[in-house]
Amino acid sequence: MTQDTTIDWVVNHDPTGGVYIGMLPILRTLNTEQITSVAEFNWGGTVVDVSAAGHVGASRSSAPWQVQIYDPTTAIDFLMSYNVTGTTPDSIFVSNAAPYNKVYLNHYSGAVVAPDTWRTIASYRWLGMYR
Repeated sequence: MTQDTTIDWVVNHDPTGGVYIGMLPILRTLNTEQITSVAEFNWGGTVVDVSAAGHVGASRSSAPWQVQIYDPTTAIDFLMSYNVTGTTPDSIFVSNAAPYNKVYLNHYSGAVVAPDTWRTIASYRWLGMYR
């Protein structure tokens, strides 16, 4: 599935809280079963344990803008990727809030000077069984 979003900035703006486009929420656990526990950035890149709320280090601040989120013992395996034009994103990260993991791309990279156009194509891919 893809989500194609275009933002046309018509006034100057400083989005100090961040600009998030294309979010993937996915359960961390269901009852007592682990659903997602690993975030892997850029296919073979940084691997982070996201099995519990409060995890740290689940972010990346350079392209390519993608993260695979999965659990080696379940059939849950998703790849979230972003193609961005018009701006340079600040980071891609997995939120550490309970009860689920959420993949975000933060587009905030400073004040926006109008007119400006940002386009993001977010791709949500079910990869099926973990490798």
